[in-house]
Amino acid sequence: MFLSDMRDSARQRREGERMKTLGQLGYEAYGDHAKWQAFDGRPMPRWDDALRPDIKEKWEVAAREIATQAIADFLATACFQCRNPEYAGLCKCGKGKKL
Repeated sequence: MFLSDMRDSARQRREGERMKTLGQLGYEAYGDHAKWQAFDGRPMPRWDDALRPDIKEKWEVAAREIATQAIADFLATACFQCRNPEYAGLCKCGKGKKL
């Protein structure tokens, strides 16, 4: 994901009155994909309406771990020059373009 894509994504997250958390984004993506039905066919509660606090916390923990791992993996793949198209050809890390 390029920096401009991340900025657009962040801008979209702020469109409402408050910014959605990563846990909420994950939960809502799951709900959209599952057509808002739980594994047993019952309707899934919406994040703000009826989702229990302990379930929200579990989604937040999972989302933080995914984000942490994704950032660590990204940073480990290549140097600053490799990750930025503006610096193409300047890389001296030996890893080259792996993105």
